[in-house]
This record gives sequence, structure tokens and C-alpha cells, in this order.
Amino acid sequence: MTMYCLSPAQYAKKILRLSQHMCDMSYKQDWHACMELEEQRQKVMTDLFNHPDMPEALAEIAELLEQVLYIDSESLYICEEARAKELDNIKENKSRQKAVTAYHAHQN
Repeated sequence: MTMYCLSPAQYAKKILRLSQHMCDMSYKQDWHACMELEEQRQKVMTDLFNHPDMPEALAEIAELLEQVLYIDSESLYICEEARAKELDNIKENKSRQKAVTAYHAHQN
């Protein structure tokens, strides 16, 4: 049984701080740090949504959770941009490799 030492609002604020930190790490493209922060955040979210006072506190923390969603959308956008850029780099490297292979084939 989990002991709830924090109020739902305190859990929500902690989730918000972790989300902000994840976004900062996304800008730095430190994906390992993002994964670690997400694991921490998931534990806090589980405690929040299992908290016995949660149903009554939802109206109180709704604004904080909306901020979390906004920050997450920003982080996801950053991640998708980095992913697309990396995919372009991979395609470019494959094209270069094919050109090198063709060049060496014609040299012999």
C-alpha cells in the first residue's frame, strides 16, 4: 500500500516541474535524460491518480495538468523534428554509401 505524503496539488506541481525539465532536455536533445525523467514522472503520475483525494482535487489541479499537456506537446514537437532530421541524415548517408560503392565498382 502506498503512503501518500503529498497532496494531489503537490503531486501535480511535481509532475509539472518534471515535464518542464524534460522539455529543457529535449531542447538539448538529451534523450537519455528525457527517458529517465519520464520514468520518474510516470511514478509520480501513478501516485497522483491513485491518491484517495484525487476525484475531489481534479478541479483544483486541472490548470496544472493542462500546462503539463502543453509542455508535452512542445517536447513531442522537438522530438519529432529531431527524429525527422536524423532520418534525413540516415537517408543521405545511404545515398553516399551507394555512390561510393558504385564508384569503387567502376574503378576495377
